[in-house]
Amino acid sequence: MTQSLEEATLTEPEFRDLFPEFEDSKAYPAKIIVARLKIINLRINGFRWRNLSDYGRGLMLAHYLALWKYTQLQNRVGADGKTQVSSVPGMAVGAVNSKSVGALSVGYDTSLSKLDDAGFWNLTTYGQEFWQLVGLIGMPGQQF
Repeated sequence: MTQSLEEATLTEPEFRDLFPEFEDSKAYPAKIIVARLKIINLRINGFRWRNLSDYGRGLMLAHYLALWKYTQLQNRVGADGKTQVSSVPGMAVGAVNSKSVGALSVGYDTSLSKLDDAGFWNLTTYGQEFWQLVGLIGMPGQQF
């Protein structure tokens, strides 16, 4: 039986195929992905998104997973004394606008990659792409 666009849902294996950077099931457990997909599959209207539904759902999930992983790692310090947040895919950083050598410091200009009115979606490149699709579909504020 085929599903209509309104009923179609993205599955965990389909998501991992679309976004192979999240294929590590230890780093990104299936239970976290499946739980978030239950919500996302309800939020993205397949009729409105049409053939972009799965990709939109995938971008939304990748955005939430990147933020989830960032939150997990931001307080963990490795043997070298550094946090491990640089290993999180898709975090929106921006161009380097300042740096120092003594005590190592780097500043980033995030205004170059920030999308107007995207707010929370600006935190990852996945969220930014999702927001651009929302604009393409023509429904910011009610994409769900």
